[in-house]
Formats: sequence, C-alpha cells, structure tokens
Amino acid sequence: MTEVLPGLFLGSISDAERMAGEVDLVVNCTGEKPFYLNKLGASCIRLAVNDDGDPSRPLELYDALSNLSVFREIETALENKRVVLVHCNMGQQRSPAVVSGYLMYKHGLSADAAMAQVKERKRDAFFFQANFHATLLSLDDLLNSSESVLEKR
Repeated sequence: MTEVLPGLFLGSISDAERMAGEVDLVVNCTGEKPFYLNKLGASCIRLAVNDDGDPSRPLELYDALSNLSVFREIETALENKRVVLVHCNMGQQRSPAVVSGYLMYKHGLSADAAMAQVKERKRDAFFFQANFHATLLSLDDLLNSSESVLEKR
C-alpha cells in the first residue's frame, strides 16, 4: 500500500483487507472483490471494471469516471481529513489509473504527468504497460474541454 497524497492510499485487495479498520472511504475498482470495512461510518464506491485485456475495458473505466463524482467523493473525504483507499486486485492498473485521474482532476496535471507521479510513489503501478492510458488521455481531454467541466470541480 502506498500513500500518494496525505490520506490517499493506493493498493491491492490484500491492502484493503489489512487496512479495513483504518479506512473511511474505499474505492474498490473490481467487479467482484469484497469490501473490507470494519470502521463505523466507512463508505464504499465500486467501479466495476475488469482488467482482462478486453479492448472495451478502458472505455468502461472512462464511463465510470467521466461524470467526476468519484473524484468529488475522494476530494470531500480528504478535505475532511478522512482516509481514502483506492484499490483493485493487484494495485497495478485500475486503481493507479483512478488515482492518476484524481490528480488530473484536483491538480490539473496532464495524463502523463499524473501517471508519472503515481509511478514515482508506487513503482509497480502500471506494471508492464499502462492498460488504461487511453482512458486517462480521454479524461484529460474532458477535463480541459469546457467551462462546464471546470464548474463541476
């Protein structure tokens, strides 16, 4: 498990199980893995996207992120000094993509700069290749495309 920003952790399903009593918001980026929540009042968000090589998966993740509600939930939790864990099965593709998307949303980073920042903190992020690079490039376009998106931030 890796702390990317103060209070924002990136990890795997085993990290989620280990941190269950410490997390206030869990973003579970799997379709089937359980939520491990022992903390009273903890919240959960599921982004049910598989990472099985199917070419439609990047589009599914984009659809899950493009309304920006996940990023707003993360932002609200962090502003309230709550602990956030974003995880997928291995912590190498989907969850690093979501955290990169949050960095783009919050700090105005480009897709590549956000991915580099995540990779700097978590060396095995995007291991072998970035399966959701196209997702982040599309999200970058969305975040920089219109005034209405900026108003949602």
